[in-house]
Amino acid sequence: MIRATVVGVVVCLGIAFFEIPIAAPLGNEVVHFGSGRTMAIAGHQLYGDTIVLMLYGGGEVRCDARLIDRI
Repeated sequence: MIRATVVGVVVCLGIAFFEIPIAAPLGNEVVHFGSGRTMAIAGHQLYGDTIVLMLYGGGEVRCDARLIDRI
């Protein structure tokens, strides 16, 4: 009985450990494009009509700010 409970707790913790980063990465922002697509980013900066989307692990994407509905 105790062994089954321990296994159940370990399985639940394993599921929580792997799902939390996928479902809600800490400190992220979500970009909602006018096309209906979304993208998780580490941050963003606005330079006039251009927005710079900073990607996880480095790198960036520059695009026209009018392509984005909201962040």
